[in-house]
Amino acid sequence: LARCPLLAASSKESSPTKFHFIWSETGRSQQSQPHAACGPMHPLLIVSPRTQTIVYGDANILRYLARQFLPTLYPESDPIAAIQIDTFLALAARATAHAGKESAAAALLELNAAVEPVKSGNLVDGRITIADLAVFGALRAQQKGAIVKLTALTAWQSKVSGSLQALFQ
Repeated sequence: LARCPLLAASSKESSPTKFHFIWSETGRSQQSQPHAACGPMHPLLIVSPRTQTIVYGDANILRYLARQFLPTLYPESDPIAAIQIDTFLALAARATAHAGKESAAAALLELNAAVEPVKSGNLVDGRITIADLAVFGALRAQQKGAIVKLTALTAWQSKVSGSLQALFQ
């Protein structure tokens, strides 16, 4: 995220922004996790260590960071676009949660069906949003060959992979 050129264009940035990410394998069990739907090893972001405010899951973390630092990637002022983005975030989260499992096929088929009517390269309003980032991440989480027969996802991925990967180079 620190190398993302979109961050430099953010209207909220008046001075350099610094992020301190501390990564650790917690080994927490599902019983100890307040949000059981996230699963035993789902990512979480502790927003405020003082108050222990936690954001659970890839999609929610992505949405939180976009709202805070890159509002153009999550246009809350456009309710239709926000609903479309949230739909793709939910589908991508489901596909990521099932990555590498037999149940991944159903989640990927559902995601493929949602991508099929998209004519432009980007999923919402013809521009890059966090929906593109989430779906792209969900596809990268899959095992090689898992999406070969999903023509809409394969076509979409080939259209946007260059532009999305270039964001973080």
